[in-house]
Amino acid sequence: MEQARRWLLAHAHESVSIRRLADELHMSESRLRRSFRQAWGGSPQDFHTRARMALALRHLQAGCRVTETAWRVGYGQPGNFSQAFTRHFGYPPSQARFLKNCEQVLSPCKAHTNADESCSACANSVMRQTSNAA
Repeated sequence: MEQARRWLLAHAHESVSIRRLADELHMSESRLRRSFRQAWGGSPQDFHTRARMALALRHLQAGCRVTETAWRVGYGQPGNFSQAFTRHFGYPPSQARFLKNCEQVLSPCKAHTNADESCSACANSVMRQTSNAA
């Protein structure tokens, strides 16, 4: 499942389907989901969403505009990106650009149900994995 994780990180800049990943790995979708969950503790789609949102946050904090960031992370419609970003982080992407402290943007994260877990841990983990995959 390391290959699946690396593939998802390498494709964080685009929208991908589980079918496409399963085809790349020459396995069924159900086997991919089951194996990925056992190896990484979550679904491939959730992992890919976290990778995309971490990448988007980096672009926004580097000064990219929301529309440009949406396209850079594979969203065809900036409105869809804004909704996904806000759902994930709890803040609209337009605010992420102006907050100097990353923790202000990353915590709390609506995607986590565990109160002790914040998106800063999620994003830092994904960013470390992105660096290690390169």
